[in-house]
Amino acid sequence: MIDDSGKIAVLNKIISSKIFSDSDQYIELLKFLVQSHIKSIPVKEYTIGIEVFKKSKAFNPANDPCVRIYMYRLRNKIKSYYESEGKTDRIILTIPKGHYDVRFQQQSLIKRKLLQRLSPLHLIIVGIIATLIIINILTQIHYQSKQTTLQMIDKPIPKDDPIWSDFFSNGLPTTIVIGDHFQFWEFDDEIQKSRIIVDYGINDQAAFERFSRQFSNRLVRKERHGGLPVNSAWNIYDINHVLYSFNKPADIELSSLFIATQFDLKNIIDRNVIYIGGFSSLREFSTILAKLPIEYKYTDNFKGIITVKEIETDSSIIFVGKKLDNQYHQDIGLIAKIGGANNENYLFLIGFAFPAQIETVRLLSRSNLLSNLYAQTQVDKTLFPEHFFLIIEIRCTEFSAIETKVKYFREFPLERQK
Repeated sequence: MIDDSGKIAVLNKIISSKIFSDSDQYIELLKFLVQSHIKSIPVKEYTIGIEVFKKSKAFNPANDPCVRIYMYRLRNKIKSYYESEGKTDRIILTIPKGHYDVRFQQQSLIKRKLLQRLSPLHLIIVGIIATLIIINILTQIHYQSKQTTLQMIDKPIPKDDPIWSDFFSNGLPTTIVIGDHFQFWEFDDEIQKSRIIVDYGINDQAAFERFSRQFSNRLVRKERHGGLPVNSAWNIYDINHVLYSFNKPADIELSSLFIATQFDLKNIIDRNVIYIGGFSSLREFSTILAKLPIEYKYTDNFKGIITVKEIETDSSIIFVGKKLDNQYHQDIGLIAKIGGANNENYLFLIGFAFPAQIETVRLLSRSNLLSNLYAQTQVDKTLFPEHFFLIIEIRCTEFSAIETKVKYFREFPLERQK
């Protein structure tokens, strides 16, 4: 029997490990789960959202997956801890998948010694077998819960929605473009191995060429396509609700492949385009975004600044992404809909960091969130302009938005290309 003091000791050892260094949000989450366990308080996804992530009472886990994302990563961190620093711990803390209650169990001395003797190859084999078992179980759970999941889907977006309606009624095909990370291949002569590298400071061909010249002794080569950002899985999940609402298909492309050069824009003629991603991955799409009276730049740690030029008053308004305190950040996102020469629609859903890149898509993918967005712009839905841009300010944690506000909204005149 493990008493409460023993459980607290296990908790303290885990959160003091290297795995949990600079992981304040995960530490708070694990503390909350352990304290709830000790007090015999049942934990629900909604409760975690309210108590740990400070969501409002309107928090809906069906629309906001932040708790599931953090729980998935927390389980991985705990797993990494017991594979390294905690390999020989006497007491093991686990959080079963699909549950939020922690469990403590003693690990026998024989098992601990066996773990010490297992080679990495053995651990890989065991991991593969365990993964196959888990996949089999999850597959069965998927089919059993399919009907329940469908019932949780939000209402379809109305056919007359001012942002989306002409996207699917102008008779043009639609392409979703994901802003992928620039990546390159490098061969390390010392260890005789090659590897794929994503360097957030190298986002385009010009930056890569500067890097190649600076480190001419390195054997590097640009990869044909980039790497998918973490947020893209959630973005596709959300935008699929829009396609479902209008019963229209869409192609999916990567920004690194869709437009080869700034002079090769044939792919965006007679086609609607939805760009989803970061400012750094826009690549040639920045040519279209340059029509807006804005400037943007990254500062540090995936934060950035957007400056809006007020032509009428010859002044500027600045929106800044920044760290608010030890736990929360402020991210900035841009939503812009621009018209093309042949009645095309170009929609940009952009953020500096993951929260804005996720939230800009989510806001436009659910009917209730769209209604709230229209209310914040203070423009009647029936009078909402065809083309516009707006800036949102997001109070957030590492991966999850807590509070989102429309900070600037402006109609953007349709500019036809000659």
